[in-house]
Amino acid sequence: MKTIVVAEDSPTQALRLKHSLERFDYNCLVARDGMQALAFAKEHKPAAIVTDVLMPGLDGFQLCAAIKKDSTLKHIPVILLTSLTDSRHILQGLESHADFYFTKPCDATRLAEKIEYLLEIGSSETGQQEPESLSVTIFGETYHVASEPQQILNLFIATYENLMQQNEQLKGTERELKQVNGQLAENFEKLLASEDRFKVLVDTIPDIVYWTDAEGIFMFINSAINNLGYEPEELIGKHFSEIILESDVDRVSREKVLPQYLGRSVVGDEPPKLFDERRTGSRKTVGLEVRLISKPGSVASFGFKEGIAVVEVNSSGLYQDKPGKKSDLFIGTVGVIRDISERKRTERELIESNTRFRRAVIDAPYPVMIHAEDGAVIQLSKAWVELSGYTPEETRCIDEWITLTENPDSKDADGKEVSRTNIKSYYEGLFQLKTRTTGHEFVITTKKRDKRIWDFSSAPIGQLPDGRAIVISMAADITDRKQAELEILHAKNAAEANSKAKSDFLASMSHELRTPLNAIIGFSELLKESAVGELNPKQKEYITDIFDSGYHLLELINDVLDLAKVEAGKMELSVAPVIIADLVEQSLFMIREKCGQHGIQLQLDIDKNCRDIQLTVDQTKLKQVLFNLLSNATKFTPDGGNIRVCACLRSPENSSTEHDKEEFLLENSDGYIEIRVEDSGIGIAPEHQEKLFEEFYQVQGGLKNKTAGTGLGLPIARRFIQMHGGRLHVESEGEGKGSQFCIRLPLVVNNCEECIEI
Repeated sequence: MKTIVVAEDSPTQALRLKHSLERFDYNCLVARDGMQALAFAKEHKPAAIVTDVLMPGLDGFQLCAAIKKDSTLKHIPVILLTSLTDSRHILQGLESHADFYFTKPCDATRLAEKIEYLLEIGSSETGQQEPESLSVTIFGETYHVASEPQQILNLFIATYENLMQQNEQLKGTERELKQVNGQLAENFEKLLASEDRFKVLVDTIPDIVYWTDAEGIFMFINSAINNLGYEPEELIGKHFSEIILESDVDRVSREKVLPQYLGRSVVGDEPPKLFDERRTGSRKTVGLEVRLISKPGSVASFGFKEGIAVVEVNSSGLYQDKPGKKSDLFIGTVGVIRDISERKRTERELIESNTRFRRAVIDAPYPVMIHAEDGAVIQLSKAWVELSGYTPEETRCIDEWITLTENPDSKDADGKEVSRTNIKSYYEGLFQLKTRTTGHEFVITTKKRDKRIWDFSSAPIGQLPDGRAIVISMAADITDRKQAELEILHAKNAAEANSKAKSDFLASMSHELRTPLNAIIGFSELLKESAVGELNPKQKEYITDIFDSGYHLLELINDVLDLAKVEAGKMELSVAPVIIADLVEQSLFMIREKCGQHGIQLQLDIDKNCRDIQLTVDQTKLKQVLFNLLSNATKFTPDGGNIRVCACLRSPENSSTEHDKEEFLLENSDGYIEIRVEDSGIGIAPEHQEKLFEEFYQVQGGLKNKTAGTGLGLPIARRFIQMHGGRLHVESEGEGKGSQFCIRLPLVVNNCEECIEI
């Protein structure tokens, strides 16, 4: 198999030549330039060399000359391939001793035949003497040709054959042009015949549809041009630049734009978009944005602002078909113009919205991060950077940030960083979210190596243009709050310990104090009643003081224990149905004798509307409340005074005051029982009325007892009433004007968590 060296800098042309020659049983070595071809020739001693003329470095003429000067290679036929047709190039081929040349594109069969021919005559002429040099002058340039007569003959034959081939091609082109012209005339007639149908069709389209000729002159434009204030007839025969803003014409006109691209490649750059597209049928102008101007003085209906509308043009070159061959004859441009003013406004608003959103994220007072599902960090707030200490350049992805902020002290039994594992799992799970997630706490280490606790909340916010899901995460530095919670927990534990200690103390006091007190009270009462013998007056006075003091101390202990139980939430109500009227009447028995001793008139008024009403209450505790109120009334009412106890049913229709309607009735729409204890005693100044219900607060001026009260009766009474869902308050017009203590109990108890029915 004979070897052929093919020198061609175009990979496509080289591959085509290689495949063509291999079909004729040649082994082809492809060289990318003249230097490589010369090296192949010296190494492989090929049967022939086929070389392109125009190559970088060593061109085809220079390669041929180098081959012919080498005594070991000069016998190898060299065939030049060129697109050059100047006669001077033929003489350059003779100067370089080329054996034959073909103009591109060359026929593979003819090339193979010439190679065989040159190989045959080359072997028969080996050893001939060096030919004489000839001088040839053409177009003022002299060429020195030292080729053998056969080489000169071969080159002139090649020139003749190439000229004949080109002549045939020109004749074929002429025939095709005649055929195309005939077809064009026929098509034009058909076009004219269908023009009316076409016009009716395109006039229904809201977009502007146009056709310009090869020079950019409007040949057709539909009635949508009315939106610019023009009639179609006004623009037919005028250049497209009539309706385009002057500054935009230079950007979209073929005549203005294409000269800028002469002599340079646009490979890798976006090709220019033109209003008058002319390149090929498959190359369309898509999405060309230009500004149109409305007709002066007209009322335009496009999205015009100051007579200018932004539109999008989609156009394509219009070509005349050639039967059986590629379309080549440009006859104009067709296109569609669509008003995109609203879209551009929306785009501007979207850009502004994105800018505001980014600004809001950057300036957010909390750490905020926007990140994609592949871990890429898109945006960080200033607060995130300031609190963590790491810049956006240091945290370009989630993994980098986790590595920088992981807490080395948070390790499990295997030594694995717990915080890193948890945070990474948290972030990986975010992209499965459909809604917002909150309350994820992690320990992070700042750049200053401080450990901080961040509470993360995240939510999906859509996708990037490439389809990646994005999530926004916000963190709150809750280190101080967690520290405060820890301190509160410690304080709570300490308070619970103190409460337990107090409960233990009260239990001890209940046993250790009440037992001897009961003995003292019991024995002093026996002595006082002369059960063990008569006492003299002085002894009776002392025994009475002992009894009263002991009883007062027992009351104090009982009140303290009751208050402690209420505050600890350990006081329970033993409730049962009770007729309220009966309970009130029974309570009066406990003070009736004392009132008689001091000449105090005791009056009971029970409305008939509540005489048979039952309430589910703790009878013992309610009696204790009434006894406390009645005892206070007796204590602070002068001899000969009055005490009145009344009970009635209150409802929205018969509430006593506007205050009732606004407060208690709103909470108890079914109504309530009101029990009032009124006295004509010393009264209470307004500034002291609420203080009465504070622990250990006492009103001075008791009239009946020298021994003061405990200051716990009213606070305990109010707590008991509140446990029943009711209220206890005091009313008084001032000092010396008596007092009214009012109990309100709802007919339906809604909030009685401490109740136990019996």
